[in-house]
Amino acid sequence: MDRLKLMRKRSRDRLVEQLSACVLHWLAAMSLLSLSLLVSIAAMPPTSGFSQSSTGWNSQSVPSTMTDIYGISCLSTSVCVAVGDQMISPSTGTTNGAVLVTSDGGTTWATPTLPSGVLTFYGVNCVGSSNCWAVGENTSGTATIVETSDSGSTWASQPVSSGVAVLNSVACLSTTSCFAVGRSAQSGVVLSTSDGGTTWGTAYTASKTSGLNSISCNASGSVCVAVGAGVYNGNPATYYNDGVVLVGTASSGSALSWSTAYTETTATDLLGVSCSTATNCTAVGDSPNFHVAPSFTNPTIFTTSNGGSTWSVTKAPSDVSVLDSVSCFSSTVCFAGGAYYSSATAKVQPVIINTSDGGIDWYLQGVPTTSDLLSSIWCVNSSDCFAVGDVITQTSSGSSSTGGLILTTTDGGWGLPVVTGLTPSSGPTAGGTQVTIQGEDFIGTSVTVDFGTTPASNVTVVNPSTLTATVPAGAAGLVDVIVTNSVGSSSSSSADGYLYTTPGVYNPLTPYRVCDTRSGNPSSLSGVDATCNGHTLGLGSTPEEISVTVSGTYPCTTLSCNPTTSPGVPSTGATSVVLNITATNPTNAGFLTVWPYGVAMPLASSLNFVPNQTVANLVQVPLGPSGVVNIYNYSGSVDVIVDVEGWVGSSSSSTGGGMFHSITPTRICDTRPDNPSHLSGSAAQCNGSNNSGATLKAGSTLPVQVSGVALLPTSGITAVVLNVTVTDTAAMSYLSVWPSGLTKPTASNLNWTAGKTLANGVIVPLGTNGGISIYNNSGSADVVVDVEGYFTSSSSSSASPGYQFTPISPYRVCDTRPTSLSGITDGCTGHTLGAKSTLSVQVEGTASLPATGVASVVLNVTVTGTTANSYLTVFPQGTPPTASNLNWTAGETVPNFVTVGVSSSGDIVVYNYSGSVNVVVDVVGWYS
Repeated sequence: MDRLKLMRKRSRDRLVEQLSACVLHWLAAMSLLSLSLLVSIAAMPPTSGFSQSSTGWNSQSVPSTMTDIYGISCLSTSVCVAVGDQMISPSTGTTNGAVLVTSDGGTTWATPTLPSGVLTFYGVNCVGSSNCWAVGENTSGTATIVETSDSGSTWASQPVSSGVAVLNSVACLSTTSCFAVGRSAQSGVVLSTSDGGTTWGTAYTASKTSGLNSISCNASGSVCVAVGAGVYNGNPATYYNDGVVLVGTASSGSALSWSTAYTETTATDLLGVSCSTATNCTAVGDSPNFHVAPSFTNPTIFTTSNGGSTWSVTKAPSDVSVLDSVSCFSSTVCFAGGAYYSSATAKVQPVIINTSDGGIDWYLQGVPTTSDLLSSIWCVNSSDCFAVGDVITQTSSGSSSTGGLILTTTDGGWGLPVVTGLTPSSGPTAGGTQVTIQGEDFIGTSVTVDFGTTPASNVTVVNPSTLTATVPAGAAGLVDVIVTNSVGSSSSSSADGYLYTTPGVYNPLTPYRVCDTRSGNPSSLSGVDATCNGHTLGLGSTPEEISVTVSGTYPCTTLSCNPTTSPGVPSTGATSVVLNITATNPTNAGFLTVWPYGVAMPLASSLNFVPNQTVANLVQVPLGPSGVVNIYNYSGSVDVIVDVEGWVGSSSSSTGGGMFHSITPTRICDTRPDNPSHLSGSAAQCNGSNNSGATLKAGSTLPVQVSGVALLPTSGITAVVLNVTVTDTAAMSYLSVWPSGLTKPTASNLNWTAGKTLANGVIVPLGTNGGISIYNNSGSADVVVDVEGYFTSSSSSSASPGYQFTPISPYRVCDTRPTSLSGITDGCTGHTLGAKSTLSVQVEGTASLPATGVASVVLNVTVTGTTANSYLTVFPQGTPPTASNLNWTAGETVPNFVTVGVSSSGDIVVYNYSGSVNVVVDVVGWYS
C-alpha cells in the first residue's frame, strides 16, 4: 500500500483509536483548568466545533462501489475527473483503482473502463481541453500512470521508471510536460515527461525524504514545488516522521533544477501544495507528532512569495485537526480541506477553510456534518470548487471507508450567514450601542444587518466570521438579529437574540425560593417553583444549562396564592430580577453563568466553586421572554438553589419610589471583639459592651438597625444594598438576611465551611423599624455589614430624586490576567494587582453603557490567582473606605456582587490589600 494511502488510513484509524482516550484527556484537562480557576472563569463552554447549519458546500451522488476518493482535477466548471479505488469483491474486501468523470459539474459521475492491474489512484491532474493523468500504484507493488486525451472517456497506461513504488501526485504544465512525485524503495522521487507520457524518467531523488505527497507547478512552468515528509532516524521505511521537507524547483534553460529548499519541524507531514504564480505557493499538512501522539491541535500552514526560497508560517483555525489538500487560484485566494476531530461529539468530520489575503488569515466554511475526511480540493475559479474524500465508519476496533464523498460549491463555499453570538447582546431602547456579531459567511460588499425589522447602521465586515454594527432604536423586548449576504439571510436561533432594555425602579421583596435542583425536594417547592426539582446540572460531567421562570412567582406556593397579600415578581412588567444563587454538591471546580433567556451566553461568570463547596452569590439579570433566565454549569455536576430578592420594573421617576441612592461604602456593623473596624456612634451597634463584640451563636438572630445609621436617612428607605461578610466561622453554616419583624424565610444569603471568611451582596427590604435581621444556622460566626446604597419610598424626603436601573446581559469590561489565560485583550490585560495597589476601570462608554450620566454600576467582581489572604474594596475615587467587597484565603477564586458609584471621569477604583491577585469585572447594569 502506498505511503499516502497508508498515512491517511493510519491517520484515520488513529483518530478513532484515540477517541475514548482523547475524551478522557479533554475532561481531565477541563478539570485542571477549573481547579486552577485561572481559565475557567473566563472560558466559554467547550464547543463541538464550528456551526455547519448553513453550508455553501453540497454533497453529490457517488457510485455505491466507490470506497475511497483521493484526488480530483477539473478541465472546466463542467468537466472533472476524480480518482481513488472501488470495491470489486465485498466478500474478500478486494478493491482496485477507479476513476469518476463528470461532464455536468458534478450532478452525475460515470466510471470508465481502466487498464487492468491498478490497485488504487492517489492523484490526478488535467490540462488543456481534454488531457488528464492519474497516478497511484498497481497490484504488483509498483507505481502506475494512466492518461486520457478525451476528457476521461478512455484511459491508457504509460511506462514508469523502475524502482518507483508509488506515485502520489502529478502536475502537468501542458499536454506534453508533466511531473509526478512519490516514493522509491529508499527515498522520495520526482518523475518527469516531456513527450506527453510516452517516456517518464527520474528527474530527482530526494534522499532526505521518506516520500513526496504532492506537487504543484505554476502556469508559466518556471517553478514547481513538491512537499512530503522527512526521514525518521535515518530510516525511510519508518512511518512516523519528525520533520517535513519542501522541495522546490527553479528554471534552468528548458529543464527544471531540483533541490531540497526547506525543512520544517512544526508538522509531521506536508500533504498538499498549490502554486498560483511563479512566486506564490501554499502548503498544508498536520500538526507536530500527529501520528506519534495525536494531540488534534490545529496544523500549520506554510506560504511563500518568492518561489520557495523562504516560507512564512501561520496556524489553521482551532477547529481544524489535519489538512490534506490546498487549491489556490490567485496569490491571495486559497481553499484547503481536511478534517476536524470534535472532542464533544467524539467524531471526525470534514473541514474546509478559506483565505483571501494570501494565507495570513483563514476562516472556516460550512460543510455537511457527516463523519468524513476530505483528501483533495480543486477550485476552477473563485466560485466553482470541488472537494473529495471518504465517508468513514468508526467502530471500537478502528475505522473503515464506506464510500466516496464529493462536495461541490458554485458560490465560493460561502452559504447563508449564520449568527453564533453578539457582544453585547442587550442594550437600551434608544439604540446607539456598537455590537460585534460572530458567525459564519459574512462575505461580500452587500452584507446587511437587521435588528428585528429595523436596519442597523455602520455595518462593517471585519472578516468572514466577524462584523460590527450600530444598534438602531427599538421597543423593549427581544428581537432576532438577521445578517444578509449575497446568498440570503441567516435563520433565527437562540444565539442571535438582542434584548432591548428600559430603565426601571426597584421593588424589594422578602426573599423566597423559586428553584432547587437537589433531589428529594428539600425546599418543599411546588407549582412553577418545582420545575427544577431533582434536576442536578451536569450529571455525567458534561456542561448543562437550565431555564428558570421568575415572572409570575410568589412566596406562597399554593395554587390559590394571592399576589396582593403575598407579593412576588409580577407576570408582566418586570424587566430584571435580583437573585441569590447558591451552588452546592459540586463534583468539580467550575462556575455558573446566569443570563437572560433568548440571547447567547455571555463571556462572564456569576458564581465560582470548588468540589464539595456550598457557596452563594447575588446576581442581577434582565428577564428574557416570559420572565425566564438561564443558568449554565461549566464543569462536573452541581445543584443550584435560586432565591428571589426583588425585581425592577418601569415606573415614573417623579414619585421617588424604588429609586436608588448610592453612598460611599459605609460599615454599620462588625460583631468581632475589640472593634477592629474602629466604629463609633450608631455604626458601633454590633460592638457589644466595652467592645466585647456580638458574635452570632448557632441558631441566633442579630438585629441590625439601618435607617438613621451613619450616612443613611432616618426614614423613607424601602431597601438597602449591603455587602455582608462572615468570618471566624466555627462550623459549616449559612446566613439569612430579611426585614426585621417578619418570619425568617426559606432562603439563604451566605453559605460557608468552617474557617472561611467570605462575603456576598445582599439587597433586602427594611422592616417597619428600619432594620434587618441576620440569622446564623450553625456554629459561631462574626458578621460585618457594609452599606453600598439604598432605595427610597414614594414618600421619601430625600433631596435627590435618585436613579433608575437599566439592566444588560453580563458583559466583561476588565480582566487583569494575560490574554493567554483570559482569552481576551482589554485595558486591564496584564495589570495584576499587587499588595496595597489600586486599578482604575473605565465603565462609562463600555458595552451598552452611555458615555456620560452613569451614577452607579452593578458588577460581578471576581478575584483569582490569589497569593495571600486578602480583601478587595471597590469604590468611586479617592482613598479606599473602611469597607470590603470580597474576602479570600490564598489560592481561592471568589466572586461577589458589587454596586458602586462612578467617578466624574466614568471609572471605578479597585483596591487589593495583600499579596497579588487578578481581577475580573463583569457589568450587569447601571443606575442613571
